[in-house]
Amino acid sequence: FICDAPARAFVKQVKGHNAYHGCEKCSQNVVWKDKVTFPRTKSGFRNDESFVDLANPDHHSVSCVISPLLHLCMGMVSQFVGSDAFSSSRRDGCR
Repeated sequence: FICDAPARAFVKQVKGHNAYHGCEKCSQNVVWKDKVTFPRTKSGFRNDESFVDLANPDHHSVSCVISPLLHLCMGMVSQFVGSDAFSSSRRDGCR
């Protein structure tokens, strides 16, 4: 699937890209410095298994509503392409 950030958040039923737990690829929290920023620190990467297990409930929009795409048995982290895949500065993923 290729979607913009708000559409990905909607179909995956997760917090938006500017939320405190909004990064789709890693589990780092944001720092508020007059805007939402993701510091360049090492943090755990999200994977498909942790997404299905709701390992980080703060990342999901509503705990009782799951994405209907989970019934397709597809990777909810690995099968979605984000804009960082096309950026030369973010080829290594989150930091």
